Amino acid sequence: MASKYRDGLGMVGYVVAAHIAFDVLNPTLSSRSLAFEMNKSLRPDDQIALYGDIRVAPGIAFYSHRPVLLYNATESNLEFGSHYPDAPKRFFNDLDFLTLWEGKGRVFLVVRRCTRRTSVSGFLPIPFGSLPKLGARLSISISHLTLGAPLSLPSKEK
Repeated sequence: MASKYRDGLGMVGYVVAAHIAFDVLNPTLSSRSLAFEMNKSLRPDDQIALYGDIRVAPGIAFYSHRPVLLYNATESNLEFGSHYPDAPKRFFNDLDFLTLWEGKGRVFLVVRRCTRRTSVSGFLPIPFGSLPKLGARLSISISHLTLGAPLSLPSKEK
């Protein structure tokens, strides 16, 4: 009988430890927190773009309830679908994205920190910042942001 209680307490301890670890690691492993912060300032005509594959931040589309654009995602496993005639424009190369970036609406570009300096910064004149409380894995930049201004997600305009 004591063995059953000991096993039960062990399982309870394991579940509690797993929940604590999830809370601690969530900002680093998940894009949920970033999506929730972005949702606070997204306007209806804003767009979200991920640099590289959808695996950069797969939860952004789910938690923001918006389609995402993929910038420089030539190795993506989703690219084959973009070649169908009725497929919406979701994949952008450098020139297409520059046109989008300099267009009227705001674009939220989410980039892995390790690729930020080598790939994106050399082509686009964009300020990158990060939201430290949301983890160290991703950086975000917003088009039509004043250069030199601190990067924080702007509040919604009323």
